[in-house]
Amino acid sequence: MPAFKDTLGIRRCLLAGVQIFVLGGLLWAGEYALVRAPAVLHLYRKPFAASLAHRFAGQLARVELADKPAVLLLGPSTVREGFSEATMNQTVPEFRFLNGGSTGSTVFALEGLSLILDQYDVRPTCIVVGLNSRMLVHRRIGLNGQKYTDFMDLFNGKGLAMNEDPALRADAFEDIRVNTVVPVHRLSRQIDRLVRYGLYHLQTRWSLEEHLPQEAFERRDGDLNGLSEYMYDDVAPRADRLAAQLENIQKLGLLDREQYAQQEHLDSLHRTLKRCLQAAPTVVVLIMPERSEVRSTIGSYADEALDEILCEYEEAGCIVLDRRENFQDDAFRDIAHLLPKGRSVFSAQIAQTIASLLEGDPHPASDSPMIAKKP
Repeated sequence: MPAFKDTLGIRRCLLAGVQIFVLGGLLWAGEYALVRAPAVLHLYRKPFAASLAHRFAGQLARVELADKPAVLLLGPSTVREGFSEATMNQTVPEFRFLNGGSTGSTVFALEGLSLILDQYDVRPTCIVVGLNSRMLVHRRIGLNGQKYTDFMDLFNGKGLAMNEDPALRADAFEDIRVNTVVPVHRLSRQIDRLVRYGLYHLQTRWSLEEHLPQEAFERRDGDLNGLSEYMYDDVAPRADRLAAQLENIQKLGLLDREQYAQQEHLDSLHRTLKRCLQAAPTVVVLIMPERSEVRSTIGSYADEALDEILCEYEEAGCIVLDRRENFQDDAFRDIAHLLPKGRSVFSAQIAQTIASLLEGDPHPASDSPMIAKKP
């Protein structure tokens, strides 16, 4: 009899364990489905400082809300600084242009954006991928700092995290491990900021006493500041920034040709372009303008490898626009970021070209900007 009771007790414990495991699995699956639902993107329509991946997610939400065919620009800081949504939408009002430029002078940053795009059922009419061959190299991505990890877990982001700068890799993996175990953790940073931001504005409107400053609601200095449209506000070339960037390139060993176009860089670009082709019926690869000092050095090291890949994707349906030599050096703030005058010209130029392509013109209007060099 005691043996029977012991056996019965063990069975009950095992059954309870199975039930708990199944319930936990169902809760986890529900959480995982929730954080990957397209509606979640609307949380990011208000991006905060140091959260460029959130800004990209917010642009995906705007694609969903667009009342016209949406054209999504995807790329690094040269895309973010190189285009004006207002100018593009005024030039071609039939389309809705959305600038999803982020940061990171490496192909792995593009892959991070494509990974976000791949998770949600967002279908723009066209995706424009801005890049340069010098991005086929290992550089700091900023997965944690710019909040890419809020869209990553061990299922989709392990490979990308392995290509993060070694000094930042442990933090990135810590975040994606937590996201894997507790999927809703992915939303926690943005929800926390939105709640604190809302409380700050609520008390400024309704409090009868002296209002608390924004700093009282911040966990770190400036973490509730909004993310501005552009990072730079210069209107003339910055020789000091150009010199600093060229010096940094040298310090990082990026003048070594052997650093470029390694197999992992090519694989990353393949993944990005495949995801874009799955998400949009038209994909344009735009080779972005660069300063002459860059084109004659690191900007040319991986040209052959990039051209080979782009030839392959042209056959798969991508359209390639080469604008790397379109502007004179005085159009740039530094090595590759356009100043406002160049941004305005380039935005109108590319908007017209994209519109021509989408409307079926095999020979889009030639570029003839005021400050551009003729091809």
